[in-house]
Amino acid sequence: MTQTQHPVPATAGSTAESTAERMMRLTGQHVGAGFITRYVLGQLGVWIALMTPAAVTLSLRVGDVDPANKAASLSLIAGLGAACALFANPIFGRLSDKSTSRFGQRRPFILGGVLVGIIATFFLGAATTIPMIAVAWCIAQVGFNTALAATVAVLPERVPAHKRGRVSAWLGSGSQVGAVAGTFLVQGTGTQGVWMFLAPAALALVLVVIFVAGLKEAPRTRAEVGRFRLADIFTALWINPFRSGPSDWRGWVASSSGPHWPC
Repeated sequence: MTQTQHPVPATAGSTAESTAERMMRLTGQHVGAGFITRYVLGQLGVWIALMTPAAVTLSLRVGDVDPANKAASLSLIAGLGAACALFANPIFGRLSDKSTSRFGQRRPFILGGVLVGIIATFFLGAATTIPMIAVAWCIAQVGFNTALAATVAVLPERVPAHKRGRVSAWLGSGSQVGAVAGTFLVQGTGTQGVWMFLAPAALALVLVVIFVAGLKEAPRTRAEVGRFRLADIFTALWINPFRSGPSDWRGWVASSSGPHWPC
């Protein structure tokens, strides 16, 4: 008497293609040491451009323009910048998720955000009034946080799971290393004039361009990313505490809390 053999159903994830594997197949780009090095340095460049004013040069500029009310003026500007960053990071991150640009899903936001931030830091260095400094800093926060939101998204999309923990650790040190590196740059440029703002921004641009130039992306279709709705901007700012799991909270904290605290 023969026994009928029933096929064993595949377990979830046993044959499913991960996002990183799919992107590797579509782009033909292997995620090895070269890719990871460019990626980590690219994000570090953004942190240098953002953290140098936050830690050093913004207070110097405010002190030059309004020495009598430096503390109050700096607090106001810092608060406005942090508020702009708090909203810019998830909003532009969601816009990047919905992008179907032929130039890629992340590259335009990374490079575009950095360029906006660099232009803003130039005006920050040339500003002669507190309102000008406040506007320039807010624009810089929006630009650099846009770049950070798109850069963070590269981690789960492109880096294989077995490498993700190590790469995430390197990326996580970016803000601290960026502040230290920016401080050394300012020591070389001096604390007067626009160069204390432009030197970190120029280094950031070089590192980001190297990363973006080597980042291969497969354009996404509207069917893949879904139709863009105005409500998507608002949902990017909200997590339902009753319907979301711990991983959703960790993702929100990683993408939102980190970038917006520099002020």
